[in-house]
Amino acid sequence: MNLSIIGPPGAGKETHALALTQRFDLLLVSPGEQFRKNLVQLTELGLTAQEYMNRGELVPDDLVDAMMQDCLEQFAPDSQLALSGFPKTLFQARFLDETLNAIDRPLDAVIYLKADDAALTDRMARRVICRNCQQPYHLTFRPPKGDACDVCGGELQQRPDDLPEVIEARLRIFYRESEPIVDYYQSQGRLIIVDANQPIDEVEAAVHAAAESARKGSFTPATRPEAKALRRADSSQTIFLQPVTNARLDLALLGGPGAGKGTQAARLARNLGMIHISTGDLFLEHLEKETALGLQARDYMARGELVPDELTEAMVRERLAAVSEDRGFVLDGFPRALHQAQALTQILSTLGRRLNAVFHLRAGDATLLARISGQRVCRGCHASYHTGFNPPATEGVCDDCGDVVVERPDRSEEAVRHRLRTFHLRTEPLFDYYDMWNLLTEIDAEGSVDEVAQRMAVAAKALIPG
Repeated sequence: MNLSIIGPPGAGKETHALALTQRFDLLLVSPGEQFRKNLVQLTELGLTAQEYMNRGELVPDDLVDAMMQDCLEQFAPDSQLALSGFPKTLFQARFLDETLNAIDRPLDAVIYLKADDAALTDRMARRVICRNCQQPYHLTFRPPKGDACDVCGGELQQRPDDLPEVIEARLRIFYRESEPIVDYYQSQGRLIIVDANQPIDEVEAAVHAAAESARKGSFTPATRPEAKALRRADSSQTIFLQPVTNARLDLALLGGPGAGKGTQAARLARNLGMIHISTGDLFLEHLEKETALGLQARDYMARGELVPDELTEAMVRERLAAVSEDRGFVLDGFPRALHQAQALTQILSTLGRRLNAVFHLRAGDATLLARISGQRVCRGCHASYHTGFNPPATEGVCDDCGDVVVERPDRSEEAVRHRLRTFHLRTEPLFDYYDMWNLLTEIDAEGSVDEVAQRMAVAAKALIPG
C-alpha cells in the first residue's frame, strides 16, 4: 500500500503520516526530509543545492523533484510508502505517478485533510521552535516540558512563517496549487477526504480507517461535488476581460532554460524605458539587504529547508507595487508554473494592472542544451561566462577576480536534459493558460542575441496603443 497525505498548512499532514507509518509499517517520505538528507549526506544533488544557497539563489524545483525520484527508486521492491505533503502541484502528481508506476509501486490513494481556515490559523499560531537548535513544538499537541527547549534549553519563539499575515498567504497559495491536484485524483477515483476539524484523536482514527479501506481496496472515493467544495473562489482572472487603456507595457517572459530570458528582458527594458524585474536578482537583493522577507528566507536556508513559494510571491508583489503607474515592467523568472501564473494575475489585479502580453522565447532543445552546457561561473565572485558567447580572456580564469572559472554541476548534459524535461512538463501548461486569454506571443529565440532582441522589440512596439 502506498498513500499520500495532503492538505493545507496546519492540517497535520506530517503528524498523521507518521502515525500511519507506525500503524501500517510504512516508510515516511517528504520533500523537506529528502532535501535535508541530501544536504547532510553531501550527495551530488545536495552539493548542487548547497551551491545555489551559497550564491543566494533559490533551489530550483527540478532539483527537489530529482531528490524525490532518487529516494523513491532506492526503496526495496516490497516497501510501502506514506508520502507527507507531496505532491504539491499537478506536475508533481504526474511526476509521482510516472516514477512509482515505473517501479511497479503505484499510489493507491490520496488522503486530503480538510480543515477550516480559522482552525488552521489557530493551530499554526500555537507552533513554536527553539531559536538555538530549531527543535519544533506545539503548545497544544506537543508542548515543551517548561518554558525553554527540552533539548538544549534554548529560547522558544513563534516561527516567522506562522505569523497571521504569512499564514493567509500560505493558505491562498495552497488552495491555488491544490485545486488541479484534487481534480486529478478525484477524476481517477483515488481521492479520500477526511474532516480534520475534529480533535486530533478523532482525525487520527478517521485517517487510519481511510488507510485501511485503501489497503483493502474498498474505500468510496470523493465525489466531484465534494472535491469542488474544497476550492476557494478567485475572481481575479476576469481582469483579462477588461480592455487595455494605458500606453505602458506590462510584460512577462517565458522560455526554457537557456532561451535568453534574462538577457533579452534587460535589453528590452533598457530600450523601452521599462522596469526589469528578475526574481533571481530580487531574491538575492532581499538576502543581501536583510529585509524582513530576506531574513525569513535565510531562516529557511539555515534550517536546511526549502524557501516556500509564498516568500517568492511576496517579493514579487512588493516589487510590482513599487513600479509607478506610468512605467511598464518586464518580468523574467516568474511565473514558472501554472499556480504562479494564477498568483501573478491575482497580484496584478489587486494593483489595478494587467499583463499586455506574455512573450514565449521559443528555441529547440538542441539549441537550449548547447547554450546551457557552455555556461561557466567563477568559483570566487560568481561572475558568469559562456564558452561560445562570452569566454573569459584567459581560459579558466575569471576576468574580475582571477579565481577559477568552472562548470556548474547543474550545467552537465544529464542535468540540463532533466531541466528541459521539467520545463516541458511544468512550464508549458502556461502557454495554454495565457493563450486562452489571447496574451501569448511567440518569439523565435534561435539565432544571435541581436537578432532575437530585434524580434522582441518589434513585437513589443506593436503592442503600444497609437
